[in-house]
Amino acid sequence: MYAYTAALYDTPSGHLDPGYYLDAVPTSATTTITGTVAHEIGTQSWVVCDDKQGNTHEFTMTADDYAKLALPDASMPQETVMEPASQAAIDSF
Repeated sequence: MYAYTAALYDTPSGHLDPGYYLDAVPTSATTTITGTVAHEIGTQSWVVCDDKQGNTHEFTMTADDYAKLALPDASMPQETVMEPASQAAIDSF
């Protein structure tokens, strides 16, 4: 489990995902850029963790919660992830 702060973009995930490009990418007559324009709109903190099945999950966190992680007695925030019923049935065996 780890937490980090990075640029925030106006994309569904908040990251510069595949298929998106920065509005500041220089172009020329010989360059063709395909995809969707993304704009940096600030910064965001995230916490990344793995569940017992080895799946990785990422959650946003507030700047205050991220700052609290620097305290000596800090612990990572607790989040809950609901898995699909089909996966829950497999996990119950």
